[in-house]
Amino acid sequence: MSMYKTIYVSDDYADYAAGDNVSTVSGEVLLFGESAFASLEEAVSAVSQNGGNAIVIKVASGKYDSYTVVSDGVVSGEAAQVVAVDFTAGTYSYDNGEYTRDVQMTSAGFTAEQQKEIIDALNANGANEGVVYVAGPVKSNAVSTIHVGNTDSFADLGDFSGVSETVDTDNQIKNDEAFVITNNNSSVSDVIGSIEHEAGHLMGEKHETT
Repeated sequence: MSMYKTIYVSDDYADYAAGDNVSTVSGEVLLFGESAFASLEEAVSAVSQNGGNAIVIKVASGKYDSYTVVSDGVVSGEAAQVVAVDFTAGTYSYDNGEYTRDVQMTSAGFTAEQQKEIIDALNANGANEGVVYVAGPVKSNAVSTIHVGNTDSFADLGDFSGVSETVDTDNQIKNDEAFVITNNNSSVSDVIGSIEHEAGHLMGEKHETT
């Protein structure tokens, strides 16, 4: 799967050199991997010309205010939120504001082709308005992540296919996380539905009540 780097742009940063620590936004030091850009258009153009993969994040007034995703040199979408779908095994932290726990994830066994199929379908479906999905992992305080894999780390809470850290009203938290639990018996279509459901929570959607 293609890896995405993050590029931050701002009108204030035009005179900075590549790699400069130019500011701090929401606790994150902004680093320019290749060069500093004064405009979103310049950054997207540079990535596109190189045929690269990047999440170009525009920063204004100390806030992340737009996201443009470039995949293999092609602008694939502008978004209110970028969600990385991460199929990588590992140990991750779950923090819902009330308690934390380590989450041990093992591979769900999806091939690279199946992973691409899932991400392509998520973007084509458009079930989560304003969300663009990319292949994870992506290291950025401005990107949410949904981890997909096998785990029994939530077994004490019951039997379910997914859990999110937040129901993020008005999408105030840009780097919250969720987990989709496959345990080797989930189909591609099952996983797509579960990711869309958990992404909805990360964007502020609550469960319907009757």
